[in-house]
Amino acid sequence: MIVVTPRDLAFALATRLDDVVPPGLRVRADGGRVVVLRGDAVVGGSAAPRLLDGETGDRQVATATYATINAVQEVVAYCVASPWPARAGARPKPQARLDGGVLRAWYGPAARPVLALEPVHLL
Repeated sequence: MIVVTPRDLAFALATRLDDVVPPGLRVRADGGRVVVLRGDAVVGGSAAPRLLDGETGDRQVATATYATINAVQEVVAYCVASPWPARAGARPKPQARLDGGVLRAWYGPAARPVLALEPVHLL
């Protein structure tokens, strides 16, 4: 078991997602939430990191991460009218895994992700 706070997970994911969203959009942490902004307006996001509290198993961290990147993907894809992060075709499936204290999140197949976020070292 590891200890990760909702605020820390939200900040780590928001920072990584902000690095990769299309121009005109920003991703920020707001306490234990991750929000997507267009200009100064919040257009969507996820409160999934708030589900974590105290000692947390790998599965809970991965599930909260998956739910967060899935929600952000929905908002971004809607805003840019594309299957983001793909440019065409089907929207790549979000995925997340925690192994040995390293959280990995990506979109698409594990062997050939369309987009992989920078890993989060939780230990």
